[in-house]
Amino acid sequence: IVWLQRVEREHENFRAALGWALEQAEVESGLRLCVAVARFWDVRGHVSEGRQWLAQALAAGRGRLTPSASADERGCYGGALNWAGEFARKQGGYGTARALFAESLTLFREVGDKRGAANSLNSLGLVAQNQGDYGAARALSTESLMLRRELGDQRGMAGSLNTLGLVAANQGDYGTAQALYAESLALYRALGDKRGMTNSLNNLGIMAENQGDDGTARALHTESLALRRELGDKLGMANSLNNLGNMAATQGDYAAARALYAESLTLSRELGDKSGMATSLHNLGTMAVNQRDDGTARALYAESLTLFREVGNRKGIAHNLVGWASLALTRQQPQRAATLSGAVTALLAVTSARLDGVERTMHDNTIAALRAQLDEAAFNAAWGEGHALTLEQAIEYALAEAGA
Repeated sequence: IVWLQRVEREHENFRAALGWALEQAEVESGLRLCVAVARFWDVRGHVSEGRQWLAQALAAGRGRLTPSASADERGCYGGALNWAGEFARKQGGYGTARALFAESLTLFREVGDKRGAANSLNSLGLVAQNQGDYGAARALSTESLMLRRELGDQRGMAGSLNTLGLVAANQGDYGTAQALYAESLALYRALGDKRGMTNSLNNLGIMAENQGDDGTARALHTESLALRRELGDKLGMANSLNNLGNMAATQGDYAAARALYAESLTLSRELGDKSGMATSLHNLGTMAVNQRDDGTARALYAESLTLFREVGNRKGIAHNLVGWASLALTRQQPQRAATLSGAVTALLAVTSARLDGVERTMHDNTIAALRAQLDEAAFNAAWGEGHALTLEQAIEYALAEAGA
């Protein structure tokens, strides 16, 4: 914390140094400074600014990275690519992130840098799981874990275990996910790595919640949020607030949930985190559905869905469509609700993902209500229509209601 505060006080000097390095074509110095300050940008929520500096430095250095460049120069460039990719991923630019991580992986492999390659592989795994490509995510993260075990890199191992846990959790294998997260947390605690601990605590909290252990889940999320506030990690705080909001919503405390989601949305807007904004907007939309405020729900869901589409978050889109289906049901539009539910099922099948938490309950309740309202032929026809929609068609179908 002390060092973060010191860097915060010197932030203007770092900006001046970076500006000078780029103006004077001191590209390698600029890249090295970006990599050195990147962790601070990440933790303190300066993701947009960090991404801009890295983009400028990488653009300046791209023409200099010739086949004759030294291993040190390639390693420096690879590190900058990795951080640029991480910032793009955190802002939902998954396609951009994937390209940057792939480029960094190539460089690290060319120079025989196993640690760098392991970092790129795990980052690629995170992007793949963000996009619902769980087979690729597992393969990439497993390769990363093997390299990190070979190197004895405990912090890196903890990161790869967390990524593998995310993959297992998103496919509904909660037992495996919980074991992976617990192993990751033990490594972070042994290292005294508070930032790493917050991620593992957060993920274990989600597992406890999904398995109905609300007391444990709340304790884990609260501990994670406290550490994130201590670190000044706004991105992490937004995530923890959303998770605590989900717990409040599940227990029917909509006022508390709405306040937690709103605080999370404020932080995500400050950071320019589109994926985080989309999630909070979606959750606030669900609160509006529960309170029969259809107009507000439509507006919130539409803004959320537009952002999820921009960042290519297919699981987020599936969650959003669950909300649209529930909204259609409350508006006495059962055929429309069935069509949207069919689109959700098709999207989940493509991504190999499963619904959890509030969305799983909402989806199950919608299907049960539709089965009671529609005869089998009508339900199957509407469901089949939704199942046949492409991703873009499903999005447009949902947004048509917003226009209405």
